[in-house]
Amino acid sequence: MLAHNREISIDQTESLGFKPIDFDLCSFHYQPIYCLNTGDLIMYESLLRASPEVSQSIESLIVDIVSGGQEDALTVFTLESVAKYLLEPRFSSVSFTINLEPAQIASDNFFKFITEFFSDNGLNKNRVIFEITERPCSALILNKMIDTVNALNSFGFSFALDDFGTGISNFDLLSVLDVKLIKFDRSFSKKALSHKNSHNVLVLASSFKSNFDCSVCLEGLETAEQINLAKRLGFCYGQGYGLGRPAPL
Repeated sequence: MLAHNREISIDQTESLGFKPIDFDLCSFHYQPIYCLNTGDLIMYESLLRASPEVSQSIESLIVDIVSGGQEDALTVFTLESVAKYLLEPRFSSVSFTINLEPAQIASDNFFKFITEFFSDNGLNKNRVIFEITERPCSALILNKMIDTVNALNSFGFSFALDDFGTGISNFDLLSVLDVKLIKFDRSFSKKALSHKNSHNVLVLASSFKSNFDCSVCLEGLETAEQINLAKRLGFCYGQGYGLGRPAPL
């Protein structure tokens, strides 16, 4: 059924005058996220990648997918790609985060896609966190997204704010959503060792875990100094090239 929904989305895209994206030219790489207290691998972030045959950047590709009306097809492709690892015994001790554009979540079909896909495939919703990307969107999409997130929260699904401090991933959104995880943009970790104000921002950010009853993750950790700073400040999780690069599983 879900594969059929993807085909419908692509047909609709062609009728709107957009060239549909060939998802056979796309795949996912997975970047590890570690518990900074224990050093244990906690989860993987699922990151869309395009084959060398695709000339545009991945950011540009995602914009084209959403602008072309293929957000539902992207959702289904993402779920199908990650589900196989959720069902593999060797990954039973880790969770996965899935990046979602606001337009994907705001789709009229999204709630049904998620609830039916997890139910039909016997997936554990507690092992998945949906990351809301920071990409700007219209007020209509934003409001529909908020309603859908809150509805899925009531069904036990979890969400994260990605790259907090950029785009729509900000205090306005945090004030109306209950999230399980807040991921702080790499720009903060890069400046914190040399700029006092950036350091103080991270001190404040680390307090979110108690103030908002959620976990906090610092992205962009590339050096031992940055990793140690994140540990000292009390961040729950760390992610970045200094801990592990995205790669196929």
